[in-house]
Amino acid sequence: MRNPRQIALLAAVLLAVPESRARAEALFASPPHFLTLRDREQIVFFINEPVVGALASRSAADTVDVVVPRAIVDPTLRGTTFRGDESGVGAGTRVALAPGMRGNAAIRITTSAEPGGVHAYSEDDPPRLIVDLLVAAVQPTPARTAMPAARARATAASVARSPRPTRSPAPTAALPTPRPTASAHVPSPVPTAEGHLGTLRSTLVLAAAPDAPAAEMFPCAWQRVGGVAFCAPDPDAYAGNNEFASLANALAKNADAAALPPASASDEPAALYLAADRELVIRAASGRLLPAIDLYRRAVRRAPGFFDAPRARLNVALAYRTLGFDAELQSVARAAGTDPTRAVLDALVGDLAREHGATDRARDAYARAAGDGGAGACLAARGRAALLLASDPPGDASAEVMRLPNLCPAALLADPETIRVQARQELASGDPRRARAMLEGLRRAPGSGQEGIVLEDVATAAIAVGEQATARDAYTQLASGRFGARLATRGTLGLARLDAAGGDVDAGFRRLGTLAPEAGFDERRRFARDALAHALTRGAAAEAVAIVVEQGLAPSALTPEEQILLARSYRSVGLTVEAEALLRRLGEALGTSAPDALWEERGNAALASAAAPQALAVADDWLRTRGTAAPAAALALRARALATLGQSTVAAQSVSEAAATLDPVAARALRLDVAAQVRVADPALAARLVRAALADDRAPALAAREAAAALRTLAEAAEASGEDAAALAAYSELTSRYPDQPSAAGATYRMARLRAGDGGRAALAAYADVARSRDALERRVGTAAQDYETIVRPFENRREEP
Repeated sequence: MRNPRQIALLAAVLLAVPESRARAEALFASPPHFLTLRDREQIVFFINEPVVGALASRSAADTVDVVVPRAIVDPTLRGTTFRGDESGVGAGTRVALAPGMRGNAAIRITTSAEPGGVHAYSEDDPPRLIVDLLVAAVQPTPARTAMPAARARATAASVARSPRPTRSPAPTAALPTPRPTASAHVPSPVPTAEGHLGTLRSTLVLAAAPDAPAAEMFPCAWQRVGGVAFCAPDPDAYAGNNEFASLANALAKNADAAALPPASASDEPAALYLAADRELVIRAASGRLLPAIDLYRRAVRRAPGFFDAPRARLNVALAYRTLGFDAELQSVARAAGTDPTRAVLDALVGDLAREHGATDRARDAYARAAGDGGAGACLAARGRAALLLASDPPGDASAEVMRLPNLCPAALLADPETIRVQARQELASGDPRRARAMLEGLRRAPGSGQEGIVLEDVATAAIAVGEQATARDAYTQLASGRFGARLATRGTLGLARLDAAGGDVDAGFRRLGTLAPEAGFDERRRFARDALAHALTRGAAAEAVAIVVEQGLAPSALTPEEQILLARSYRSVGLTVEAEALLRRLGEALGTSAPDALWEERGNAALASAAAPQALAVADDWLRTRGTAAPAAALALRARALATLGQSTVAAQSVSEAAATLDPVAARALRLDVAAQVRVADPALAARLVRAALADDRAPALAAREAAAALRTLAEAAEASGEDAAALAAYSELTSRYPDQPSAAGATYRMARLRAGDGGRAALAAYADVARSRDALERRVGTAAQDYETIVRPFENRREEP
């Protein structure tokens, strides 16, 4: 018979998930959390979707393999071994995640001792997979020894003491908190007092504004521990017991987690609440806050009337906010009822809703938080400012930011999240250098926990001041995965945008291809939209069309302005049919509210497709719709359409009317366009239009290519209308000033023809000049003309004698 240890234990757990919830593959994108309970160790994996099944098997006595079908492991977690609690039931537990076969996720759990059993199950809100490692044999819990009478008296003394004086209170900032009932043996009434909000316990210290509240009241001493917001206990409330007071003092002074005194083994409420505080501080740096939350909840269940219960609930809420647990945070806020921390809890609900993109819910939560004044109003104003600054483009949050010094106690005013909002407002106000200095200081401040969070803002500020290398370095740090999967995705997206801004859109899309499919799809679509907008703004027509086609973007999803620019891009690359179809649909959707840019582009698209009658109809409809408010561009379009149709007289009239109100550059361009169209039908009009265009000194000088084209049109029009001297002057200026431009090709020969006249020496000299031209074709023609003048011309008009 085989050894039982060698027999594989197979546990198939079917996780019932409604079909509507299982639309996407589960994504393991965050490290597991280890929770130590009395009879088991829980390993919790938070995912984006509930899993639809799991298969757990033991490959060895100390190894459990879990296969999760249709699940994905984020690249930032692959190859990393996560360690459990060394002091827990399953001390020495190790977890590694990797992609498995056939699109599954593989989880390997290694324990230091063989577990008594393995249970796996799913929870939906929030979605998570939980693996329980059961203890082989649960030992009875040792009985707690009774607290000595001396300690009981000391505890009672701490209740009976008078509350310590505070600075003169500010009513708008005060949140009353009931004071201790630390021992059930004390029958005396419970006194009340108010907790003090201490300044930020880190090297990041900013002075409060002169008009800040004189007294800053709050039911805790606000700290940042490993980047996690934490309400430390009031040491005076625990002064009657030396053991409790020692731990409370260390927690309030933001002592190093390794130097904290041990938690009391007592079952008293004070011991339970301080033990939870200690657990939170110890675990803050790792981000694995679930065990601390569990201890807080246990303390509140055991002693719900204890004076520090509101502070415990607030710390639970702060932990949920750090972890991103939206549903749990809302539950804490609802359960708070009339708790003095309710306004702050509502503000935290708003913060998390804002971070998750639930803008309307965030606004509602901030409105509730602001109604009670005090610290809730401070956090609500900060949250509303963050909402405005997170919009695209960023809104003006200056009014909300300016209120913060009057609403916020010094500790909240110096909190990293407040400084970040202030820095982002500086960035939105056009002062990226000041914003960057604030963000860099925040990033380097020990204990702020903001290094990863502010890196994206640092990159944005660096781009604004033209420091692309600094921005790329910041995004590269984020993309490395040091700061979690969400920020790694943001870093990869930032690098892709820098690639696109540098002209390498393909490199940007390749970067996005490294993201997990679920995250990559959304970010790819967002990046494609941004890259398209950038290409349209730069006038990169071919690039814009390629993005739309290759990324499958729907033009109808773009803004009207972007659709017009896209139609122009279509036209530029020769896709006139697509351009006209896009403009027609947009015109039908907008009706009479269509902007002038749409009318103009519709007409230009018709001209580009050689549909002059259609262009004329668009111009007439435009003029009729706008009436007396019709822009000069409508007359300009009408003039171009008439010129294309050969109606030069009416076109000239429209040119005169339009040029009177157009800016000098647009008026010159109109005259040159119409002149080119009527040069054959009415060369005299074409010559007049070109002369008027070149004589307008209000417009800047033409580029060489355009100037050469204008001189060529003038020369040919003058020549066709019999103005040989004017034509010769135009050709001469063209060949002398712009000999290398395409419009100068053949100009030397045309000059020679004009100079040749009736032949003779003048003709021979003119054609000799052509024979020395740099243009090969002109040289051949000039040589042939010389031969003609020498050999044929003398005999042209001779008659043979009979």
